[in-house]
Amino acid sequence: AIYPGLAGLFVAGIFSAALSSLSTALNSLSAIVLEDFCKPFVKKPLTEFQVRYLMRASVLVFGTIAVVLVVVVEKMGAVLQLSMSLGPVTLGPLFGLFIMGMFFPRINGTCAIIGAAGGLLTMSYIVIRSQISIALGEFTFAEKPVTVEGCAYDFTPLNRTITFPTDGADSHVEKSLHHVSFLYYTLIGSMVPTIIGYLCAVIKSFTVGYRPEELDIDPLLLAPFLRKYQKPSKTAHMAEVIHEFETKDVQL
Repeated sequence: AIYPGLAGLFVAGIFSAALSSLSTALNSLSAIVLEDFCKPFVKKPLTEFQVRYLMRASVLVFGTIAVVLVVVVEKMGAVLQLSMSLGPVTLGPLFGLFIMGMFFPRINGTCAIIGAAGGLLTMSYIVIRSQISIALGEFTFAEKPVTVEGCAYDFTPLNRTITFPTDGADSHVEKSLHHVSFLYYTLIGSMVPTIIGYLCAVIKSFTVGYRPEELDIDPLLLAPFLRKYQKPSKTAHMAEVIHEFETKDVQL
């Protein structure tokens, strides 16, 4: 190398960034396990000793799972594609919930949950099925050349017709929903819940109808350009909540 130590410094920077993100994720997961899955189901308050070792055990379990999944991840294609494929499974329906809440006041909580569940199932099928296809080699992505060594450059006039050879290897493969590009996963994951939630709201309006309190929505919760079309709320939705927290140092 021209600059000794630069490669090691670069690799150290990559590992530092990865470890910082990983440690934050493991710490958050252990806190979620403690607050949402342990404390609500115990009769007596947990002691500091129990909390300390419960969080440590959670970090150990999730870390072990992450290490084991390395063997699975290496068979699922590129890391960038995998990360951009798994995230929209939950982030897409979550974005769809925000879209329904801000732009469609007729969609109530039940219809929103049904739409989010439908989007979650749809995205789970698309992502899992596409990853299975990649692992089985049903469709592959041709790698582009990254070197110009031996390239005989030939100037091509602008008015010349250029023909490119087509690869007919995958022409006989029947296209399905899971063949869509992973770059569209977030769009699909947000539009499917919105469409399902809106259809559910339309069906509800023609069958059982809406109760008056369901249509009483605070205009401030909607998008600014929709607020003038929403009737003012008859009930007060704003309330002042004061929390008092006791600070206490706990060594984990």
